[in-house]
Amino acid sequence: MKYVLPVLIAASLSFAQWGGGGKTINDYKKVSVSGRDIHVYAPSNLAPKSPLLLSLHGMDQDPNYQQNNTHWETVADTAGFVVVYPRGATGMSTWDIQGDKDTKWVVRIIDQMVI
Repeated sequence: MKYVLPVLIAASLSFAQWGGGGKTINDYKKVSVSGRDIHVYAPSNLAPKSPLLLSLHGMDQDPNYQQNNTHWETVADTAGFVVVYPRGATGMSTWDIQGDKDTKWVVRIIDQMVI
């Protein structure tokens, strides 16, 4: 449960409109976590132990939509943090809100990004 507050904060902040950053989700590296892909952006000048931001899409959306509307990489380049866009796995671009499958997966994402 130590990750709940930072994840909720990042999820709620991810709807901020930062304006065009000139990048697309295709500029992000695809990484597999427990057999599911995430899109990761890390600035080239990233310092060790930099912060991690997870930007979670809304219902009927996807990582591409989320990145296109937030452009976190613009802020990450100047503030020095890693951005991750995961995808809900219910098959309908939503999150598992009736169970804990996605919650556990988000924790695994955080654990893998720390390494």
